[in-house]
Amino acid sequence: MTAQEAYQFGLVNKVTAVSSLMEEVKMMAEKVTGKPALALKMVKHLVNTGTNVDLKSALLMEAQAMGCLFTTKDKEEGIRAFLQKRQPAFGGR
Repeated sequence: MTAQEAYQFGLVNKVTAVSSLMEEVKMMAEKVTGKPALALKMVKHLVNTGTNVDLKSALLMEAQAMGCLFTTKDKEEGIRAFLQKRQPAFGGR
């Protein structure tokens, strides 16, 4: 499968030339900066482990992570920031 085909099937969210790869990586990293650290850690863990388990187990892991994240101060800050129409200031970095 080519990169363009993977994009068309929705397997990747962006295709870029090798010459602009680092610029694209930096832009993507900037989008992640400022996001809740615990949520990012959980996502990384789920991506790394979820591919090694069956779908039912992966979905259970995802639901457990969401339940855990729903109790965090970052969730409260995200809601407050949304209601106040401002950028959130997440802790935990």
